[in-house]
Amino acid sequence: VINIVIDDLQTSPYAITDNVLGMWLPRDRVILLDADRLEDNPTQAFSVALHELGHVFGVPHVFSMTDTAPPG
Repeated sequence: VINIVIDDLQTSPYAITDNVLGMWLPRDRVILLDADRLEDNPTQAFSVALHELGHVFGVPHVFSMTDTAPPG
């Protein structure tokens, strides 16, 4: 079972200060999605949810030598 939580990630109990739109917490088996930042953009919300679902299946972030920032 994987739980999906859509909430304001900048407030308690999360208090994530970075520009994080979503994250996968494998220990808790939870995908967190930031409601405030994603509510106005359904396409971006879908992309972030799909990205985090990839982590559920074991897909890591991949960086190449030419990347200047992590992929979103």
